[in-house]
Amino acid sequence: MMHCSGTRQSGFKLAIFDYLLPVHFIVGGWIAEPWFACNLDHALRSSECDRLEGVMPRIETARLAVRVHTAFVCRSGRLAQSLFLVLMNIAIASSQAHAQNAEENASRTGAPSAKAESLDGSHYTIAIHTSGIKDNPEPQAIKKFVKRRIQETNAAGGLLGRRVRARFFDDDNKVEITQKNVSDTLADPRLIATIGIWSSSRGSNIVEQMGQSGIPFISEMSVESLFQVHPTIYTLVQSVRDEVEVFLSLANKNGIRRIAYAAYIDDLYTNAYMAHLVDNPEGPGVVSTYWEPEDPQLADYDRAIDDFISAGAEMVVLAIGSDGAGKFLARMQDRKIDLPVFISYGTIEKAMKSEHWVGAYSGNLYELSSGGVANLNNERIKRLARELGSRLDAQQENKFSYSPRDLGYGARYADLVQLVVDAAAGRLDPNVRPGQTISGLHDSIAAVRERISSRLASLREGRRYWEGKAQYWSFNKDRATSERSMLLWRTPKQQTPVLHPTQFIRIDGKITEVPVLYLHLDMVRMFEVDTNRRTFDAEFYLTLRSKDDLKLSAIDFTNAFRSNTFKEPIRWRLVATYNDNTKDEVGLGPRRIYHVTGRFLFKPDLAKYPFDRQLLTISFQPVDKDSIFILQPPAETLRNKGFEVEDWEFVSHYVGTTDRIITSVRGRGLTEHVIPYYNFNYTWVMQREVIDYLVRVIVPLGFILIVAYLAAYIPRREFGATIAIQVTALLSAIALYFALNQPNSDDVTLSDKVFVSAYAVVSLMIALSIFEINETSDGYNIERGQRWTTLRKAQLFVVPVLTCAFIGWLIASAATDWSIWAKFVEMVRWSALEITEYSGK
Repeated sequence: MMHCSGTRQSGFKLAIFDYLLPVHFIVGGWIAEPWFACNLDHALRSSECDRLEGVMPRIETARLAVRVHTAFVCRSGRLAQSLFLVLMNIAIASSQAHAQNAEENASRTGAPSAKAESLDGSHYTIAIHTSGIKDNPEPQAIKKFVKRRIQETNAAGGLLGRRVRARFFDDDNKVEITQKNVSDTLADPRLIATIGIWSSSRGSNIVEQMGQSGIPFISEMSVESLFQVHPTIYTLVQSVRDEVEVFLSLANKNGIRRIAYAAYIDDLYTNAYMAHLVDNPEGPGVVSTYWEPEDPQLADYDRAIDDFISAGAEMVVLAIGSDGAGKFLARMQDRKIDLPVFISYGTIEKAMKSEHWVGAYSGNLYELSSGGVANLNNERIKRLARELGSRLDAQQENKFSYSPRDLGYGARYADLVQLVVDAAAGRLDPNVRPGQTISGLHDSIAAVRERISSRLASLREGRRYWEGKAQYWSFNKDRATSERSMLLWRTPKQQTPVLHPTQFIRIDGKITEVPVLYLHLDMVRMFEVDTNRRTFDAEFYLTLRSKDDLKLSAIDFTNAFRSNTFKEPIRWRLVATYNDNTKDEVGLGPRRIYHVTGRFLFKPDLAKYPFDRQLLTISFQPVDKDSIFILQPPAETLRNKGFEVEDWEFVSHYVGTTDRIITSVRGRGLTEHVIPYYNFNYTWVMQREVIDYLVRVIVPLGFILIVAYLAAYIPRREFGATIAIQVTALLSAIALYFALNQPNSDDVTLSDKVFVSAYAVVSLMIALSIFEINETSDGYNIERGQRWTTLRKAQLFVVPVLTCAFIGWLIASAATDWSIWAKFVEMVRWSALEITEYSGK
């Protein structure tokens, strides 16, 4: 490692280097290039060691960019530009030397520097902590999504007129690295918030340090007692107290009074979970425990199982991780033990993928999951994936493909970054109206931190919320997220875990039993898809089954089309009822099948018309509070896709959910009351068939362009015929546009761009024909082809190139998800932002 010494010498080397590098290129001193490269590397390393409080990072990229451009123009022989860039390099080096000297003088005299007096710098920092970024996809998605959200924030003006920067730390699941990362984080004088720390055990080593700093910290520590005395620390996961309450509700519902507990011995989470079980007088008693050693053997598992059986345990709680759970369950299966098992540390799915899993377990498995519902997508996450141009896939096929879990992680962290920015900017103030411009906020680091802490404290469950792109955010009394975790179960006959028939959800601070509606929609046909009216008709069969025997009357189709002349958008009839309870499904109501027809609304996106894709959605929610439910759809392989839609092709299908918020008032003081609920939707992605458009539009338009081009070969003496043909071609293209049945759209469609481009090409042909007449002195006496003028070359060669470019643009626009022009504009904007990001502008 290079040791830091000679700050003034390092600055002097950089200054001399900046002065001489352009001169080196001007005079062509190629021999000295290795010497310059060596000094560049040494100078940059020295400048990093000098730790000049951010002076170097703000100018380094700008100076290097100038050097690269200097090399280019100097080697090309442009002396004037080279001299100009020499002066730019000198100015940059001088500013660096001036800042360096000021810092040195301040450090020698003890006087505060100008930087320290002006907000400790020119930007704000948000620290992001992850674990295992080298191997795990979740932290990789977090880094990508947070970077993009930071870019969007800075492109919109930043925070209080200053840039926001993210610093990423990864502890590789090691305590010592976590401690070092936190020390580096807190050493940043521009830090306004920290997000991350994935483990309560690792977090316990730094929680006092973070709490005493007073810097807002949104962690992933589920042990709420760790940060109970630190009001600036929150967690984006459910607290152990909340998890235990759900488990106890399940145990009491099933009449479980005696449980066995198997857990890691030195883990804070497992010990806190055990403490909550023991401290709860209304829950089942812990009759036997097993504390897993560092290297467990089958004999250890056998002794634990023997103790569980002899103590009369009615349920086993496993907190030994997914791999350990797979091994423990395999041993129970070998010994023909079928006790119900609740996996509190780990997941059922990962336990089933463990190398120790034997392929079956004869008892029921339970799990409390915050990752969503099996076979059910978060509609917000799906929309975010489309905005980012990312594929949502269960398999990691490439860098643009994410599993729902990965995408959810990235979206949640990006949400929290935006939450911190909005809180610091005063946009979470209860007295601020939506869209109101806020001015006069103090922009010091201390004021920003205080504002973030106070605004986070105002996001209380049932009172206030903040709407993110991934979900709605609020915190409960433990300062843990109020996000609802779902109870999953797997019976011996199930391949994957699904929602338990009864969910235990906290509503207004109380655990409430909510039934699960097992719903299957079998689409028969879609027809009358009208983008102008924004409606489509559908006929389908709907299968319903739930513990509370919910009927179709309990469902409200929220996007059903209703008008004064169309008052019955939904018609249905009961087709059949089956009572097919099995041993594992005791308590579920009958299975009812309905035949449904109706007209539904959708929001067409016509920017890519006629190569557009549309989302045709059937959306529904509970009719009222008495019929509230959570939806569980079947696996995608069981959903029928064998139907046709006239003029459309089926692309994909998914079932999604969107959390909604109803804002009300309650009490004599009319205080705000926030009521969360779910909206569910079956969505089909449909691609418009373009054969008709190609035959009626693209082919005729192509012939029009060809005829207009061939007119350029008519002899000059027949100029009138040339112009007549080309003008007729232009008018024909215009007439073709107005003859089409174009959809109504507030935006310019791809079809509109096609015609405008065709008009431009034909108009260019007409202009070149007119200008060519006056290019020669003898006009009509010179036949075409006898003299290759500039305009003649443009007519015969430039126009075909432009036409081919137009066709290529058309194909590329139709084949990509984003607009080519919009993507180009975004690329230029991000590039400009990166340059100004490091130049301090």
